[in-house]
Amino acid sequence: MAEELKPCPFCGGKANYAEDDNRFFPYRIVCSKCRIGTQFEAKLGIAIDAWNTRATEANAKLIEATQEFYTLIKQAVKVIHTLKLYSNDEVRNNRHPVVSKTLGDFLTEANQILAQIDGEQEA
Repeated sequence: MAEELKPCPFCGGKANYAEDDNRFFPYRIVCSKCRIGTQFEAKLGIAIDAWNTRATEANAKLIEATQEFYTLIKQAVKVIHTLKLYSNDEVRNNRHPVVSKTLGDFLTEANQILAQIDGEQEA
């Protein structure tokens, strides 16, 4: 048939061709394992190219930094939620057993990650 399909970039599963009844955009590539796929395309070759295209090294680093930032934000939200469970005196005196980082620590890490992202985008 056409060009060979690469494995799924997310789970490593086998990719398959999928066709729809839409006469304008009938072609799509879908992972048989996790079901992630391309958008529907007018030509099979376009769908294959979209599926087989992988992130560049710079994009991969940006994605990794974004994931780190997302994880950091999730942790900060948990800390903020935890702080709401304690009185202001307990928080000020560091007598809260669950919180291991201060909000200032999170902001410092977040600013470092943002600086890294900004530096990579300018390069």
